[in-house]
Amino acid sequence: MLRLIQTLTMGCVVLLAACTRDRTVTRDLKEAAQLHAVLAREIATGSDVRAGVAFLERNQFRCLDQISAPWGERQGLSYMYCDKEVGAGWPMLRRWQVALVHGGRGQVQEILVSTGLVGP
Repeated sequence: MLRLIQTLTMGCVVLLAACTRDRTVTRDLKEAAQLHAVLAREIATGSDVRAGVAFLERNQFRCLDQISAPWGERQGLSYMYCDKEVGAGWPMLRRWQVALVHGGRGQVQEILVSTGLVGP
């Protein structure tokens, strides 16, 4: 009976680890420039910002519209802010932040990307 409990416990641990693995565009990426290159191929400058948001949401980002908001040192930008967190080795997470700058016109003018580790 003890052997069965150990086997089931180990099976649950393996399944949980497999389910939490990142299988999206951020998979195996560590730098903002890497994600920027991927997004530049997938979301063309001048394309409809809604299509860009849909792509990011399919890849587990959450998006919110920002009007005249800051991004780093820049002020007064209108953009779709999208972010997600993925495991980076317990207890750390890698946070990805993306801004699809649209200037209120509905078309992607620029893609900004930031990343960093968060945790205790």
